[in-house]
Amino acid sequence: MAVGSLDFIVKKLIKNGMSKVMPTAIIADATLPTQRTVTAPLEQISQKCMEQKIEPPAIVVVGRAADEKFNWLTGKPLFGKKIVITRDEDGNTDFASRIISKAAVPVALTTIKIKPLTDTTEFLQTLSKIAEYDWIIFTSVNGVSIFFDVLEGLNKDARIFASAKIAAIGSETAAKLGQFGIKADFVPTVYTSIELGRQLSSFSNLQGRKVLILRSALASNKLGELLEQAGAKVDSVPVYTASTNKTKCNWLTEKISNGKIDWLTFASPSSVRGFFEQIDSRLVNSSRAKVASIGPVTSEELENLGIKVDLTASVHTIDGLLTTIESSEERKEQNHTI
Repeated sequence: MAVGSLDFIVKKLIKNGMSKVMPTAIIADATLPTQRTVTAPLEQISQKCMEQKIEPPAIVVVGRAADEKFNWLTGKPLFGKKIVITRDEDGNTDFASRIISKAAVPVALTTIKIKPLTDTTEFLQTLSKIAEYDWIIFTSVNGVSIFFDVLEGLNKDARIFASAKIAAIGSETAAKLGQFGIKADFVPTVYTSIELGRQLSSFSNLQGRKVLILRSALASNKLGELLEQAGAKVDSVPVYTASTNKTKCNWLTEKISNGKIDWLTFASPSSVRGFFEQIDSRLVNSSRAKVASIGPVTSEELENLGIKVDLTASVHTIDGLLTTIESSEERKEQNHTI
């Protein structure tokens, strides 16, 4: 509602007998991370809105209800925080919805494109003998999605695994498997490839067992090496890769330069590389924006590029990353009030 229209409403209400000092509230962008609330006596509300540059859409509340607290979101630690997300397009869509639920503002830059590698001879030969494996390991949500897309195209389902046991690198990968009716037999307590290798070797006797790792082409060989040290016969097969999604980033460079970004988040080494191929690392290090990483492997990639990492999630998932940022902001707010 424009100030002129609000002025008209106010004058009409007063002309019809409403008190000039009646409590009035204007809630702009109600229930959104950009929500703003202005309260004043009825005759002063238009001036207040003009002073604070309140713009439509907005809700007008007149009367005793205007004394109510309208801070549905403003009390949350991440309210209004601008958080840059740097995954692939689907990953950013998912992450953005979680950020909005925390009353923050997602700023999406698609840094990478996911390309399936399921038409390669290596993958197709592996698929034809998949029932021979004792353990099949999924190392990412992307890997699960792409693998089951192939099965659907072949008119097959989870029965293709026969009696094989299934391991997932973390809770989100396990949850994705659950969407296809698969309950992971093993998920490590720490969601990294190294811990998956170490903990699976302790969990199960792998001596002479055939293990299939379905992974990104960009992943390291550490997991396979650990399993081989435990006596397993390992096949490590890439099901997808990631390439940089190059786009015009002037708008984001400007936001970072002008201090309009609170957090930069990174969920994989490939997203780190994709981001800093387009954004100057010196700009990030000299800005007020803080850098948050999903886990130690991603943090290592950032540090190799000379980027100061402010936070590394203790639980290496998207929700874990967001919770870590939220806790940091909550602590900062508490310190300000002491």
